[in-house]
Amino acid sequence: MSKSGIRLEAAGRGERGHALCLSKTDGMNLANFAADGLLTDISKVAAEYKGAYTVAAWKAVSPGGTTSGIPMGSAPLFTAYRADLFQKCGIEAPRERNPSQGGGAGDCPQ
Repeated sequence: MSKSGIRLEAAGRGERGHALCLSKTDGMNLANFAADGLLTDISKVAAEYKGAYTVAAWKAVSPGGTTSGIPMGSAPLFTAYRADLFQKCGIEAPRERNPSQGGGAGDCPQ
């Protein structure tokens, strides 16, 4: 069992030894808990809410296609940069993300 699974199992131990029935977690831990078999498949009861979320948000709570949670929300990711430093280093800011371009600007003159 993973460390995350041990923590979840330990957190759920009460006087009667029952596991938690509800937990707030992030997508990475949810996937780990699911892989360790610690979550209940709620696909049937959650299906009616699927249309209220983005595809990405729903996939985050459905590792392997089995829904184990309801998204709490999602936020766009963005990159902030200093235009003056980009200009000084001769870097053109991309207009949209392209993972195939890699990252880093190399050496920038001081």
